[in-house]
Amino acid sequence: PYEYSDYNSSDDQSLTFDSYTIPEDDPELGQSRLLEVDNRVVVPAKTHLRMIVTPADVPHSWAVPS
Repeated sequence: PYEYSDYNSSDDQSLTFDSYTIPEDDPELGQSRLLEVDNRVVVPAKTHLRMIVTPADVPHSWAVPS
């Protein structure tokens, strides 16, 4: 299997968190269908950002709403 040789090898700050989509049958008024999550993350603007995403299944689509 592939190994991430440079994973967590930098001196930069790191942040780890879990985030799951809200089930379609439990939306609240004003929520975007299939884009709402239980744990949002806000990233700084005008900053280089490295994201390592590990899905539990095949990631068919991925979105970063503005």
